[in-house]
Amino acid sequence: MRLIILSLVLFAFWGCAPTLDDLTPSVLPPFVANLNSQEYEIVEDSDFNKGFFNFHRSLNTKTYGYLAINDPTGYAPVSVVERFEVRPGDCGQEMGWSDCKNDRERSELSEDALSYPNEEGETWWYGWHMFVPEDYPNIYPAKVALGQFHQLNGRNPAFMFQNHKGGLWLDNQLTKRYYPLISESDLRGRWHKIEVHAHWSRSRDGFFKVWVNGGQKVNIKGHTLSDKTSYFKYGIYRSFLSRSFHHPAQTVYYANVRKHRSREGLLPKEGFYPEFADPSKKYVEEKKVWSRQGR
Repeated sequence: MRLIILSLVLFAFWGCAPTLDDLTPSVLPPFVANLNSQEYEIVEDSDFNKGFFNFHRSLNTKTYGYLAINDPTGYAPVSVVERFEVRPGDCGQEMGWSDCKNDRERSELSEDALSYPNEEGETWWYGWHMFVPEDYPNIYPAKVALGQFHQLNGRNPAFMFQNHKGGLWLDNQLTKRYYPLISESDLRGRWHKIEVHAHWSRSRDGFFKVWVNGGQKVNIKGHTLSDKTSYFKYGIYRSFLSRSFHHPAQTVYYANVRKHRSREGLLPKEGFYPEFADPSKKYVEEKKVWSRQGR
């Protein structure tokens, strides 16, 4: 009897982390062959409509570290994409922190946390497309985050999107649990669409849900903060580099990074218009384009 009860408790604890097929299925995007990550066409004076997002560069000022370029794949949801690259030695510092002294390298954009804050009690949708090229090297056991929801006041991130041993995983730093998102065999050479719906809370009414390529992979219920405010960062963030003997340059592309009150607000927008205006007509037009392209 005791063995049965123990088994049920262990299943309840460990079994709630879903596998890749536990929730809803994804549609695998088309594969892009023969993309050279070192060949690209820079777009001068570019700007992006990111909904309620405002960003600045974080701890990296190298020109090659962040570039707006014309989509080199032909499959991104928008024509201009963002290219991030980190090379060995790309560590920066700011007041109170040094990546160089803390075994880290990065090229990230960081959300301006006070513009439209992800405060306790707020509910937001977040979305982005990510492309990992075929020549992207895995540097495990060093860690590589390809997106994170950090917290103010020096606290650890709440959630991180980790390359880990391979593929893409959601790392819930609040509970120290990992959730599989994209397998290693499917990660490279494709644009992957990531969507997050989060209610930020330090109590049980919080939730954090993740969709990948249209399929829901994560449905976390409970606290989503240990501080009052979070902010989003994306790009390439490498940590614990001394764990690995070899950590060559890495390149990742992002497109259509957006934050909105509704899921429809994550749809790609090439034009620029006030977010507070009624965009219903544009949403209808863009839905038709999105459906026709099948992306």
